[in-house]
Amino acid sequence: KDRMLEGFREGRQRMIVATSALGMGVDIPDIRCIIHIDRPRTLLDYAQESGRAGRDGKRSEAMAIEDDDEKPPPDDDRTEEARQFMEKERQLVQRYVRGENGIGTCRRVVLDGYLDGRDDRVGCEDGEELCDICGGGDREEGEEMDEDITENEGETEQADVQREFRQQERDRRRPRE
Repeated sequence: KDRMLEGFREGRQRMIVATSALGMGVDIPDIRCIIHIDRPRTLLDYAQESGRAGRDGKRSEAMAIEDDDEKPPPDDDRTEEARQFMEKERQLVQRYVRGENGIGTCRRVVLDGYLDGRDDRVGCEDGEELCDICGGGDREEGEEMDEDITENEGETEQADVQREFRQQERDRRRPRE
């Protein structure tokens, strides 16, 4: 694991597949893309993990690939308070993904409202990179997060990620030199 991360930091390895734990502590300036597999559990998780990209101030993007039919895990062992909290978080993520009543809402409006308590924002502002909503991407109502990719492109990208993951697993199991 350390060897793979070192290769990634030094630019010898261009892609790394990891759990969200890596996303919380990495500060590598030239990461350009974060791909989330499945919908994030909370908006804070999404913001922290996605925030690993573009730390050098250059254009970057984050996207999530998810299964439309995926159901949230059962929360039978949670307290009522924890269930209510997770339902609020699920609704926030849903608002970020699908907008208000199925109408696209600026990604920054949702994130800034949640993270900074800012309620005066109406869209991306001067000097900021436009999000996919404010940039006027060709979006269908209710289309999923952050990236226009066709099913085939998404499947190809997912296959690439899976291939890279398998290679990293093989590398991890190899005896140390």
